[in-house]
Amino acid sequence: MGGDDITDARPYRVSDGMSAGEVAVNLKFGGIGPKKFSAVTAANVGKQMAIVLDNQVISAPVIRDRIPNGEAQITGLEDMAEANRLAVVLRAGALKAPMKIIESRSVGATLGEENIVQGFGSGAIGLILCLVFMVAYYRLGGLIASFGMIINTLVTAAVMSVFNATLTLPGIAGFILVVGMSLDANVIIYERIREEIKNGLTARAAVAKGYERAFSAILDSNLTTVLTGLILYKIGTGSVKGFGLTLTIGILTSLFCAITVTRAILDWKLAKRDATTLSIGNGFKAINEANLQIIPNRRRFGLISMILIVASIAFIAIKGFDFSIDFTGGQVYTIQYQDDAKHEKDLSKALSAAGISGTKVRTLGGTSANSYQVSMRASDDSQFELKMAQAFEKAGQKCEIVARDNVGPTIGKELRFNAILSVILAWLGILIYVWFRFGKFGLGFGVAAVLGLVHDTVITLGFISAFGLSFDGALIASLLTMIGYSVNDTIVNFDRIRENTAIYGSANFAETINKSLNQCFSRTMVTSLTTLFVCVILAVKGGSSIRDFGLVQCFGILIGTYSSVCICSPVVLWWSKRFKKGV
Repeated sequence: MGGDDITDARPYRVSDGMSAGEVAVNLKFGGIGPKKFSAVTAANVGKQMAIVLDNQVISAPVIRDRIPNGEAQITGLEDMAEANRLAVVLRAGALKAPMKIIESRSVGATLGEENIVQGFGSGAIGLILCLVFMVAYYRLGGLIASFGMIINTLVTAAVMSVFNATLTLPGIAGFILVVGMSLDANVIIYERIREEIKNGLTARAAVAKGYERAFSAILDSNLTTVLTGLILYKIGTGSVKGFGLTLTIGILTSLFCAITVTRAILDWKLAKRDATTLSIGNGFKAINEANLQIIPNRRRFGLISMILIVASIAFIAIKGFDFSIDFTGGQVYTIQYQDDAKHEKDLSKALSAAGISGTKVRTLGGTSANSYQVSMRASDDSQFELKMAQAFEKAGQKCEIVARDNVGPTIGKELRFNAILSVILAWLGILIYVWFRFGKFGLGFGVAAVLGLVHDTVITLGFISAFGLSFDGALIASLLTMIGYSVNDTIVNFDRIRENTAIYGSANFAETINKSLNQCFSRTMVTSLTTLFVCVILAVKGGSSIRDFGLVQCFGILIGTYSSVCICSPVVLWWSKRFKKGV
């Protein structure tokens, strides 16, 4: 008897009778199922009824009597977990759905362990550099921020464990990056506290005022990044989806720690000694008293951006992208040698001599092992791996295949579509959020933020194309993180423009914007440096799987910082003049 007539199967615990307390599964039949089941059970009383899925016996209960009403109970199960599994099998067995493997991945233990060690090791080095810099720059305040970052790391890890999140290499990179970015909220707060102390407030009053004035900038900048993470989690697949979850959890926990943990420590420290001063450092005079002429030179910056955009589009049009099998479908094999010689040409010659065409060989950097990648587009040749191994053996290449990736073209198209959709939705979400948060004149700020993101995305894509970086899921995660980081910096500047406009009015809006950018310049530089510490180490010392991620992040931070200061704010000024609404 087939499973087509099963309508439902639910686990439950027997509440009465001789079997009270036992775990069972209630089985229901529909259509002509009750008649079939009645005939089957009547003819086989005392025999075992095997429940089979994919030629495997899942359970074999004994038929005690004829069952005429289309409902049966399977008892004698060990626990509720077994009952749940059996119920799922019974429900799923009624579905005529043939399975086709569209993606399979195999990573050798040595290669995987090495990448994980290098990923965590490089991240730890970057974070230590962040901590050292924060203590040197903000003294006691930096030490408190570092403690808050450690608490944030523990909380983020705990929340991820609750979600049973699988920690992939892009996830490790995202985790490390989020922890590095978590210092940004503390930097915003400390810069505001410094300003209030310079204005003559006592330490305790400056802390209270600094947190109050920094709150809106912290909230807006972090929530826009969370929005990006949620879109990534909702639309992304595989490691990109995991990265979105890591990003969202990390930003929320860092927001909590910056507002509550560090504030509690500062208040306890000031109350304990009844201090009137606070060790928060003096910073560098050059950036604290910066007087950059951004708005007066906005046309020059616009020209530079146009040149970068045109060059990026040219690279994309001429060179295109090196799409990985994540997007094209195909096979990728990681080949490893035990010596230190260069074998890229040897592998290419061996494949060519064997008549194997359409493959691409490249050196796999960022790992201590002498490794190479051999990739090819989707193929129906099931003997390709064997032919490749024979070609290497015939050519005298003493190498070993340590990892295999196989992705079908269907899932590749889906990933490409979802990646583009993720970016577009991130832009729209940020536009709507900024428009909403900045009131009736917020559309100009929203348009400026999105144009800045388009600017950063196009130029970063040009960078990826120019350097031939492999376009895979991790790189999409990096692009979207760059978008989140860029808008984070932009929103902080916009928040100061909004605050100063409320104080000085909009009579001389250009001067107000320029003044606001200079007031935020110290925070912009410190945040960019602390995040760069992590990303540079990831790019240089990280495993092969996250090297390109680190490179794109480094470039993204530089171009994002440039656009948030030199492009987005001038667009706000242009919008106010174009539509003559002011702000």
